[in-house]
Order: sequence, then structure tokens, then C-alpha cells
Amino acid sequence: MAKATRVRRLRFASRRLLGRPKKPTVVVARRVSSTDCFQDFELIAICCTYAEQDIIAATVRNAFEQGCDQFLLIDNNSPDETVPRAVGEGAETVGSLEMQVHDEAVRMAAINTVIRSRSVDTTRPIWWLLLDADEFPVGPNGSTVREHLLSIDQNTRVVGSTFFNHYPTERPAYVSGSHPIEFQPLGERELYRYCRRGHYKHPLIRMDPGGEPIEFDHGGHLPSAGSHRWLEATVGIVTHHFQFREESDTRSRLELMSGRVDRERPVTRRMEVVDAVYAGEWSRVRLRRTRFGNRPIKLQPQSLDQPPQERRLRRALRSLRTYVASSEGAESSADATTNQP
Repeated sequence: MAKATRVRRLRFASRRLLGRPKKPTVVVARRVSSTDCFQDFELIAICCTYAEQDIIAATVRNAFEQGCDQFLLIDNNSPDETVPRAVGEGAETVGSLEMQVHDEAVRMAAINTVIRSRSVDTTRPIWWLLLDADEFPVGPNGSTVREHLLSIDQNTRVVGSTFFNHYPTERPAYVSGSHPIEFQPLGERELYRYCRRGHYKHPLIRMDPGGEPIEFDHGGHLPSAGSHRWLEATVGIVTHHFQFREESDTRSRLELMSGRVDRERPVTRRMEVVDAVYAGEWSRVRLRRTRFGNRPIKLQPQSLDQPPQERRLRRALRSLRTYVASSEGAESSADATTNQP
């Protein structure tokens, strides 16, 4: 077997074990060709919703606090107050869907259509922030998303995000309109990742005037493939995910979704997880998706101003190298002492 073939197979095998796709569409450059950063750009959040009236106001408010200039909403004919509450916080409705059964391809096509139409006549770069209604992104180390983007090199058009899933451990589990981390400070990191930086999603892409078009792919986990792999930022943002809010609201929403989801998103299985979450039976809550199967969750406090996971990893590697070097030095000293006459 040729060496190149062996290397390729080993690379694919390692991606499967680490929970990454075989062909990621992003790459982190080891050398940055330009040190210039855009200081004049737009930051626009875009979100597709269905029956999210309990949390959407807090989602819109958080996006503006993170430096967004606009919040664009595409709603899938919600039967509740989702749209009025979003608009009341400053969101703009730019489209609607009529999906009777969830179709991710249709959802992403609607989002990318809005992005293309809003970006075609722009004279400034636009950073697009893709959100679900239960996602609350922040910049690393207590910064905002906009502040972090000010440090992103002009050649970099994708920013990934580490994800933390939060769970209710006290009552009330959530009060509508509040930031959910006030009620759910405990969570765990999402283990499944889509790139070498350990990012679960890549929610930020930049459209440049006259530049090559870039779009979000399925679920916003990766950008769609272009003529080459997109350059992603070395340090990403952090997203806090709150899918379990007040128990009655969570169950009501799942009941509404029971006839609207596809085979890949079974509500019956979600209901089993909901029962376990609100009963506090964490050994039955198995949502940590890895290539080795699901695992019980392990809750830890997760703050909004924590350092990005990438820096944690670099510190751990430096500590490991220091330990190895010190161990080798101690062994060398011991050998020298032993060899003395």
C-alpha cells in the first residue's frame, strides 16, 4: 500500500474516532499572510424560529448586547407570540416558512437566500451570525462577539464556536425574558466536533463586497464548500445552549412539534430525555454524541466569561511538554549519578 494511501486512511480513521466529518470545509492556517483586521463591518444575526415565545426576547436582547447591528427573523408560522416578542426587542421579520414537516434543507435555503439578498449591494464586509432561539453566543474571556471580530484577520472568513449545553437543576428552571444562565449555570461541553479546533458549530461567516460567496451548510455546523477550504479563526467564540427551560413550556413546545418533525428528529425520544432531565436522573440523560456512542452527562458550572476551549488546550499541551521535559531531565540526572565512579 502506498504511503499516501496509508496516511489518508489513518487521517479519516482519526476523524471518525474524534467525532469529526471526513471532509471538513474549514482549515486553520499556521501562517497568517496578513495582519490587517477589518474595523468597519456590519454584524447581523439571523434566526429561524418555531414556537419560541418563552426565550426569543432574551435571544434578541443578547444578540444586540454582543454587538449585532440587526437581528433578522424567519419564522415557521409559530402559533404563539414568538414573532411579536422578537419584534418588540428590535428584531426584523424577513421571511416565513410553511413547513408541516421539518426539512433542514428548506430552512438553510431560506437563511442563505436572505444572506445573499442582503449582501449583494453592500459596500462593507458583513459578518453573519447564525442562531437558534436557544443559543446565546459570547466572545472569549468576557469580550463581546463584535470585540472578538475586531481581532480577526481579513483573510479569515469563518469563526467557529465551542458549545456548552446547560441543564435545569433548580426551580424555577427558567423565567421568560431573562437570560437563562441565571437559572441554569450548570452544563457540559458538547463533545461532537466538526473541525480540528474542537468546534461544534461555525456560526459566523463573512460576506465581502466582490468576494467569493460563502454560505451556511446543514445546521450551521460548517460553511458550504467553496473553491477551497475556508480559513477559520484560530480562536472562536463560545455558545451557551439552553434547550430545556421551564418544564411546562418545554413539554408544550414538543407537543406542538410532534407532528412536524422528520424521522431524524423523533419527539418520542426527546420526551424520554425530558422526563429524565426534569426528574434529575442524569444517568438517563444521554445526549453527549461521540463516535463511541452516547454518554451520561457530567454537569459543571459554566460562566459567560470563560476562556475559549482552544486556549485551554494549548495550556494543557504546554503543561504536558513541561512535565515530559522535567521527567527526562530527572532521568538524565539520575543516569549521570549512577554512572559516576
